Amino acid sequence: MNRLRVTKRLLATLAVLLLVLSLPLLVGACGASADDQTTTTAASAQPSTTAAAGMGLTKADITAFVNKAKAYVDANGKVAALKEFMNTSGDFYPNGGELYIFAYDLGTQGINLCLPPSPAKVGTSLWDLKDDTGNYFIRAFYDIAKTKGSGWITYRYPNPAENNAVQDKTSYILKIDDTWFLGAGAYGVTS
Repeated sequence: MNRLRVTKRLLATLAVLLLVLSLPLLVGACGASADDQTTTTAASAQPSTTAAAGMGLTKADITAFVNKAKAYVDANGKVAALKEFMNTSGDFYPNGGELYIFAYDLGTQGINLCLPPSPAKVGTSLWDLKDDTGNYFIRAFYDIAKTKGSGWITYRYPNPAENNAVQDKTSYILKIDDTWFLGAGAYGVTS
């Protein structure tokens, strides 16, 4: 019985991943662009004007951004939300990716559902990824989501704005439901 439940959850996760990964192809095959699609926008998901001007993001900015993403999920559903989060021209990828949403499946060990700067990693397990200090930060994301429901973590990660120099990144994790969680983070975060 337990094996059947795990198999059903894995199949459901694979179905969502397949849909998310195939949506751009389907949209292109229909001759429509992402701009032609009618969907709820997340214009208010932009960080504060101070943060958008490159003066540094605060924990409040990141929390608000993640909460806007959660509201987008609630209004549009998981598949549409993941598609929008992967849109590097959309509202959830402000300032060329200074801030973006990432997501993981809770029923597996590290299966990534959304990572806009690295779309090739979507659908793969990042469970064993660790930073330059040996911190398995993806595992820590899971621990936060499963035990607390939400929380903060600081880890070391390549900063694309600084030629991929490894720097401290602070992220906020939020469990959406028992099947997945999302988060966002930034470099040089202030309180």
